[in-house]
Amino acid sequence: PRQHVHSQYGECQYDSWGHLVTNNTAFPRTANSTADYETFVRHFYELNETQVGKDNCFACQDPRETQTRHMSCDTEPNPRANYALPYPPRLDIALANLMDVDFLGVTDFFGTSLCMFHYRRQGVLPEGCDCGTPAKKKSQHIRHSVPQNFSSEPISHLDYMVDSMTRLDSVLFVAGLVRFLEDVHVAEKISGQKLLCNRKKAESLLETYMGTEACREFGCDNLRATVQSLRRVKTFPSCLHSRRVKYHGQQRNVAFKQ
Repeated sequence: PRQHVHSQYGECQYDSWGHLVTNNTAFPRTANSTADYETFVRHFYELNETQVGKDNCFACQDPRETQTRHMSCDTEPNPRANYALPYPPRLDIALANLMDVDFLGVTDFFGTSLCMFHYRRQGVLPEGCDCGTPAKKKSQHIRHSVPQNFSSEPISHLDYMVDSMTRLDSVLFVAGLVRFLEDVHVAEKISGQKLLCNRKKAESLLETYMGTEACREFGCDNLRATVQSLRRVKTFPSCLHSRRVKYHGQQRNVAFKQ
C-alpha cells in the first residue's frame, strides 16, 4: 500500500491524464516533487470518511483503502473507481473475493506473477521463468511519464500517515501476499522449478506489513493458517478450476501492489 499510494500520486503528478483531470484543482504541483507528495498525503490524511467523491481527490485518485474499495465494491462496474465511495469498504468482502479470484499477482514480483499466470492458464511454464535460467523473461514497464528516480524519493517519514489511511489495504495486502506465496510454493513443487528468485524480499515485505498497527490489531499472524485452510490446496490444476469465477462473463484476475 505504501508504494501504491506513491504510485497513484505519480500518475496524477506526471501522466498526461493526471495533468488533464487535476487542471483547475488544488493538486500540489511545484518544482519539489517530494514536498508535493507530502502535501498530497497530508490532504487525504486529514479528510474524514464522509469527505468522498471527485471534489475531495483533485478529480484524480483517492488513495484511501483503494484495493479494499475495489475488492468490495457492490457496483459493477464502478463508475467512480478512482474516488472514495459514500459507503465504507468492507474488508470481510474483500478477503472473501481475494480467495475467490482465479489468479492473484503481486506487482513487486511481476516476473514471477506473469509466469504463474501462464502456468495456470496453459499448464506449462514459458522459457525464462526458472530462477536458474540464464536468460530471464523480460517485460515492458510503461511509466506513464513518471521519472526514473521517482521510487527513490525520500518519503518513508510519511509512512505513518499512509498507513493510517490504508489500514484495511495493509491487511488485504498481507493476505494477498500470503496466498501468492502459497500459490508459488504449489507451482514450484509441481513443476520442479524455482519461480520466486527473491524470497527474502517477499518475507521482508510480509514482516514490514505484519508490523503495522492495523495488522497487529487485526491479528495478521493468523492469516497464513487462515489462507491455507480456506484454499485447501491439493493440486495446482484443481486449484485453478475450483477458484474460477465469472465477472461480467470474464474470468477474474487480481494484481496487488504494496
